[in-house]
Amino acid sequence: MLRSVSGLGVSKSPVLSPICIICKKKDRYIKVRGKRERDRLSCAETLDGGSLRKTAERKKDESILMHIRDKDCAAIGVRYHHSCYKEYTRPVKQDTPEAANVERHPYTKSYQHFCKEVVQKRIIEGQAVLRMTQLLQYFKNYVMKFESVDASDYRSSQLKARLMTNFPQLTFHTLSSKSSSTLVYLGPLEAGNVEERLESLFEGMTSSETDAAFTERRHPQHLNGENLKTVYYAGLEVKWTTQDPAPESVFLSVSCKCSASKCASKSCSCRAYKLSCTDVCGCNYCTNKSGRKRAVTGSEDEDDID
Repeated sequence: MLRSVSGLGVSKSPVLSPICIICKKKDRYIKVRGKRERDRLSCAETLDGGSLRKTAERKKDESILMHIRDKDCAAIGVRYHHSCYKEYTRPVKQDTPEAANVERHPYTKSYQHFCKEVVQKRIIEGQAVLRMTQLLQYFKNYVMKFESVDASDYRSSQLKARLMTNFPQLTFHTLSSKSSSTLVYLGPLEAGNVEERLESLFEGMTSSETDAAFTERRHPQHLNGENLKTVYYAGLEVKWTTQDPAPESVFLSVSCKCSASKCASKSCSCRAYKLSCTDVCGCNYCTNKSGRKRAVTGSEDEDDID
């Protein structure tokens, strides 16, 4: 075989040029977890080329067959990039409907356990509200537990499409905040049980029974200001979507940033709309938070207290 700069050619030499027999190039770069890396050449280990030869014969690809037909592929130095080989031989692995289904929906065994223990028990039967990021992490944990495979490349969009097909009764509510995850729950939320079902979000911020099933040690995570703010906004948005539209000024009440004196008077925007201040308001020495003794002065202020 001839070693040629332009590609593979015919020569007296029995060894092929050290380039990919599929793409006819030496170097190829691929993305691995968001990073650009070089896909190194691999050498053929079978005598007849295995799936590579079968695919080439099926496609009648003479650019490959002319080099490997009736030859020892390992001896003549057939090389290929792993990514090229995977793309080139994929049609052979999808000859049967069962194989094609596995390709589209991998980790079937793990998915079945995930649906039974998380989707069915927690969301459908337990009426829990979970975030899409939580569900994705639970699913990856199941894949590692039952199949010993790292599913870090599995995307939330893939899992969401799968769940929407198998569980049409679920609702996927995307919050307006770009930094917030999609909420997943059973059917339409009723205003009467919003607060009760949103408690599962707080559980998701700490260690849970599902997390403990996959880790030897539990590392509780306390709610910091950012997590509390995310949960608070999520609760408000879900509640407001089930009720009549609130005045525009109500949206300002979650960050009133009052001083202690204002929190005990009508100057506090939260109190003006009969709401308690929260940790995201940024109040100093606030007297308008639920569970605290409010310093109220004057009979006019007493009328504001619920």
